Amino acid sequence: MLWASLLISIPLAGLHPIYVTIALASVLAMLGASALVYTFTRGEERAVRIVRAVGRRIPRVGQDRLERLVRQIGDSVVHLGRDPTLLKRGVLWAGLNWLLDAASLWSFVAAFGHLVNPVELFVAYGVANVLAVFPVVPGGLGVIEASAVTLLVSFGTAGDVATLAVLGWRLVNFWLPIPVGAPAYISLRVPRGSGIKADRQALTDMAAQFRRTEPTQKPRGADTDEDRPGQD
Repeated sequence: MLWASLLISIPLAGLHPIYVTIALASVLAMLGASALVYTFTRGEERAVRIVRAVGRRIPRVGQDRLERLVRQIGDSVVHLGRDPTLLKRGVLWAGLNWLLDAASLWSFVAAFGHLVNPVELFVAYGVANVLAVFPVVPGGLGVIEASAVTLLVSFGTAGDVATLAVLGWRLVNFWLPIPVGAPAYISLRVPRGSGIKADRQALTDMAAQFRRTEPTQKPRGADTDEDRPGQD
């Protein structure tokens, strides 16, 4: 969807070095991640070593967390590949999610008096969300805002309009679902009528699960067996 919007946008709006450069870098990163996921599904230990080496160099991520993330993606890819019907439904709903979310951003820009070209807006939206796949900050916080504003301005949107529109959109897109998500999570984990104590326990379990996904720090110089060369 991003590449289709880019191909349409170039003859309409010209070749913008900013978004072309970012888009190419993002797509290359996605291809690299896809290759790692593919090798993970084939049980290649070389991919494990690459992911862990990259994770050690990413602040606030760590090798264990990045490896778990790639393994989860690989398991999902394998599961989808075995169920074509589920794969079609997933592609359909994901596509609708992206299109409607981009339409929401367009509405916020229009609310401040600027009607941006929908194709150009989807380029800004797509590139910003592709950059957000790097697991440095949760939900691409800061990355999406900065890149979307920069690209919208490069397409002719006034800086103050782009900033206010993107911040308003992210308020609905990112922050609003958080307080809504907590009771939704409880409703899935706790049977109806179980009481406040069961609700609190569900939230406690959720927080504990989140803490377990945080990277752990090892004392400097303390190597585990998996970090030592020559060990199986």
